[in-house]
Amino acid sequence: MAYEVILNRSPVYRILLEQYMDGVYIDVFDSADSKNSVRDYFQPDFLIALKQCESEYGLTALSFSYVPDEHIHGDYDGIAESST
Repeated sequence: MAYEVILNRSPVYRILLEQYMDGVYIDVFDSADSKNSVRDYFQPDFLIALKQCESEYGLTALSFSYVPDEHIHGDYDGIAESST
């Protein structure tokens, strides 16, 4: 599962939360065309990741929107890579 918020304010353009079995990765991007995060963090669960986003960026859980996996792990044109 992934959630993102577009802040569009310097030095942070977008924040992405990706939840996995081992915890939540917080990726911070500095521009719309960034494919690599400028900062990344790991938290053991979603609530702690949200608390970090709240304390560092003033965001609440309602700030984030769900992002389908294919938009994150597919190609960057919004078309998922096909597996053959």
